Amino acid sequence: MGCISPGGFALIGEAMERCAFPAGARILEMGCGEGDTSALLEKTYGVKATGIDSSEALLRRGRERHPGLDLRRGEMEMLDFSSFEFDGVIMECVLSLSPLQLEALHEAWCVLKRGGKLILADLCRINPDPAAVARARETAKEARRRPHAEGDCERAGDAPSEYCLAGAFVMESLREAFEEIGFETLFWSDKTDLLRAFAAEKIFAYGSWEAFWQTVLPPGAEMGRFCRADVRAKDLGYFLTVLKKPE
Repeated sequence: MGCISPGGFALIGEAMERCAFPAGARILEMGCGEGDTSALLEKTYGVKATGIDSSEALLRRGRERHPGLDLRRGEMEMLDFSSFEFDGVIMECVLSLSPLQLEALHEAWCVLKRGGKLILADLCRINPDPAAVARARETAKEARRRPHAEGDCERAGDAPSEYCLAGAFVMESLREAFEEIGFETLFWSDKTDLLRAFAAEKIFAYGSWEAFWQTVLPPGAEMGRFCRADVRAKDLGYFLTVLKKPE
């Protein structure tokens, strides 16, 4: 599959250089897909990578492509690891897809060692309408206040997000979540130019955004598994940030 995120391996390389993990550091990649990024991390940076993904089909492909790479079935909102187990966590274009984003960030916090770093790259809204942001947050809060009913777990993917508008983060809201959990922001950079170049390249090569995804999706998978935002929207941006768990 290769890297299918804006900026590709170069973007992850920039973050890894900033983190300066020592050789042998343990890195967890959430939403690893076929494990190409995890394989690159081990080969280029000498770290020990573990990848988790919810798609067994993608993991099966990854194990065939990268024998010996530690790829596991798992959910980012409920990690099956001990506390303080990893030096770093990577979430590349996956947190915005989670139905429980705050829980996923909490899980990253728990498995990180003190002083560990979280690399996060994802979609965001550029200058979002404050009224729309307020409505989205209130809708999410109302949904949380509703009593649980049978079938709620199966519908978790449809739950409204307090931190997103139409599949992309509102940075002010997301930064509040970082602070609430306890993360320190070491670095943040606008990478919207990479998103636009990536989308233009794929649409030109495949004829449409949807046609591109059909070439990488496992049989029976929906495009929403990978991207819920319209990449053609003028207010869609992209960012890279590195967060630190205090020592």
